[in-house]
Amino acid sequence: MRLHAISGWLAATLAITLSTMALAQGPGGFGRGGGFGGPMMMMRGMGSALAPVQVDPTRSNEALLLQRNDVRSALLLSGAQQQQLDQLISQVQTNIMTQAMTAGRTAFQQTFKGGFKSMRGMSPQERQSAFQQMRTSMQQQINKITDDQDKQLESVLTPSQVARLHQLDMQWRSALALANPDMAKIFQLTPDQNTGIGKLLQQYRSQQQEQMRAIMQANMPAPQQMPQGLSPQQRRQYFQQRMQQMQQQIQQNQGAMTDAARKAAMTLLQVRQDLGKKVLALLTPAESAQWQKLLGAPFYFNPNSGYAASTAGSS
Repeated sequence: MRLHAISGWLAATLAITLSTMALAQGPGGFGRGGGFGGPMMMMRGMGSALAPVQVDPTRSNEALLLQRNDVRSALLLSGAQQQQLDQLISQVQTNIMTQAMTAGRTAFQQTFKGGFKSMRGMSPQERQSAFQQMRTSMQQQINKITDDQDKQLESVLTPSQVARLHQLDMQWRSALALANPDMAKIFQLTPDQNTGIGKLLQQYRSQQQEQMRAIMQANMPAPQQMPQGLSPQQRRQYFQQRMQQMQQQIQQNQGAMTDAARKAAMTLLQVRQDLGKKVLALLTPAESAQWQKLLGAPFYFNPNSGYAASTAGSS
């Protein structure tokens, strides 16, 4: 299964946004007229700027790669193909963001069956556990939503272009891609190998979170605790003000966030390559040879490459 899933970071951010909406709106806040337009625009703005950093080595990154100018040149895409890809990527990602917000609402309703009252009545530990359950549920739903994205994009390419794109995708992801359960089965990895690769994947994700956190802290409003004792109307007003502040700052800092994300993306590529070498050290010679066959000719990902489609920002 070749997926370009919305990252776990996005699922977590959506979870936090939606829980804030619930607290702000009170009982029945997710009914009709719950006001998803603002949060969706905010999330799309962040997703657009931060897309290059949201690389999950365990899943296909073809959608992101097909926006890179160096990859497009390597695939010898025609002008018509590039135009088709731009239109398709824009359309698909608009649909994904809309459906992701719906998935978030569903996950909230499934996790907090009692709505606002059940959340407010939880202990901090119970609420943290519920949020984790909600994020997991959202990620599962989002994975289903994005199941056919690569297939749609690949339909624009020739068979030889698709084959090379698969190779570039593996090079971009590095041998950390073997943390994917399906890949592990293909390579018939042992439990010890899976454990070792899983630890290396966690190292990557920790560094990815650090990069993401630095960009967010530099370009987003500082977190605020909602004042206690607000009426339902005051909670709604508070939430609306916070959403407006966040939207305004995202719009103002879009360029800076995009530049920072592109630099962070190349830093994380080096991290993946370094950790990928450690993954290869866990493999047998036959398994290493099997991995090398997936890569094809080595490709240099230009750190100064622009992005052709809107999701990663225009160059």
